[in-house]
Amino acid sequence: MFPKAASIGFLALLLLYMPVAVLGYYVYGESLSANVLDSLPYSVTKSVISVMLALHMFFAFLLVINAPVQDLEEFLKVPKSFGWKRILLRTTVMAAVVFVAQSIPRFGKVLNLNPDWPDRSLSIYEKVCLFVFIACGIVGGCISTYSAITDIVQPESFKPPCYVNMTAASAM
Repeated sequence: MFPKAASIGFLALLLLYMPVAVLGYYVYGESLSANVLDSLPYSVTKSVISVMLALHMFFAFLLVINAPVQDLEEFLKVPKSFGWKRILLRTTVMAAVVFVAQSIPRFGKVLNLNPDWPDRSLSIYEKVCLFVFIACGIVGGCISTYSAITDIVQPESFKPPCYVNMTAASAM
């Protein structure tokens, strides 16, 4: 049941985000920034969108942070009932989140440490070079794997160990 629900959820997100990405690229072309809002001119519409996004981020954050905090509560054996221990733990977690957010205001730079997030603006020359490097790596890996397997299955590679036949092992 869960895989079906997750697939439907991701499909719904794709159907929501794809028109924004495609239409944004269609209207602004190469000048479109990673944040579509930065490409929009200042207007009431942009302000309304910003407020709605802020509200969305706030409520989505509450949903996202809830599960890890509940796991932390379980790990620290905090009672599930409402009480001072739960309040203290959740306040501490939120203070830590705010501390990190204030300490690293440009968190996108930290996310760039992960290779999934950086801007992919590469020239065609760089893309071709990277494709050639990847292709060479795959071909080289396949050839070395084939060579290693054929060496392993050769009849001469099957020698008895010394504890089975002392004379055969010394003839190596």
